Amino acid sequence: MFCNLTNISKAEEIEAFCLIKRMDLRQANLDPKDYSRFAGKEIYFFIRFDNLISDISEDEEVSVITGRPFMKEFKKTANGINYKNEIDIKGDKEEEMLKYNYNNTIRIVDGKPTSLYAKVDQSGWSFNSWNFQIDCRDHKYSDAEKQQAKNLLIGEKPPTPKFDKKKADMFLRAICKRNYQNLSLEMKKKCDAAFPVNPFKKQKEYVCRNSSEESIKLKIYAIYKDKYVVISEQNPDLDNVEMVYFGKITTDDKQLTFFSINSEEKILTVFNLQEIKDNKRKFIHQMFQLDDEELKNVLNTNTVFDKKLDDPNPSVYVKQQDIEIGIVNNTINIFQSIKNMSEEKLDKKKLDLKEYFCDVNKF
Repeated sequence: MFCNLTNISKAEEIEAFCLIKRMDLRQANLDPKDYSRFAGKEIYFFIRFDNLISDISEDEEVSVITGRPFMKEFKKTANGINYKNEIDIKGDKEEEMLKYNYNNTIRIVDGKPTSLYAKVDQSGWSFNSWNFQIDCRDHKYSDAEKQQAKNLLIGEKPPTPKFDKKKADMFLRAICKRNYQNLSLEMKKKCDAAFPVNPFKKQKEYVCRNSSEESIKLKIYAIYKDKYVVISEQNPDLDNVEMVYFGKITTDDKQLTFFSINSEEKILTVFNLQEIKDNKRKFIHQMFQLDDEELKNVLNTNTVFDKKLDDPNPSVYVKQQDIEIGIVNNTINIFQSIKNMSEEKLDKKKLDLKEYFCDVNKF
């Protein structure tokens, strides 16, 4: 037992890949209607042995089982690590909110992950409890293994076929992309409505001015997964040094948000490039004072952004794309919790605010 803990502590970080099998879901007494939501999906944990764990799985659906830990502290146990978490998830109905509590353990043997034990308690509009046991290892699963994990169990009836909107959209996208010029006018309108081009892809450079005619420059270098952005800002307040950041576009493609953290002064700066109005975008710098706990939750030394641009092509920075995506989503969650504070508390946190207006090219 002592020997296992020693082996764990020697590793600075561990990657754990856990494949959800259909039998795992049956043994956890999950409703068979939900098997297809999880079966064959891979959980990806990044474990740092300064006692921090993150779920950076590609499919967000698995967070219902993992509890979506990000830079979450854990405790070492005799056979691995244990973390606890609590999240709120919106139910099927608009007013329905469900609370999930997690007491999860990852078993680690000889420095390698072997299994995930997830104890999940649901409360709110309904009360349920599940105990998942899922096999894990230290490298990714193949497509063939993922497909096998989806296979129906003996005696299980195949689910009733439903209209697959995702496949229908993929089919329409293929038609629009490959043969757009030869389509009828009516079909072109359908393509334009179904797959509008993200305006941040159309215009990648902005010159923005404030009321004092001070100007800053913004430049988008790369967009990942249609919503994550490598962007730089050149600001006279910083001697026109070009700083590079990693941000996120809102789901409606109208706004872009990115962040900067001053750890010494405990200040979070939120940059927001807002939606187009009257052929302009408003660009806002809003600074917030953080307390020690907020700074601890938002500060992440793993990021390669929020610094001076040293490379003419900063998109090459994103070798650890999943980690950067996790960091920016975590920062957005912290920022959202600050915005949800009472007006009195929020006023105490607000510091400097600057507004600029950026010209938008007509497309």
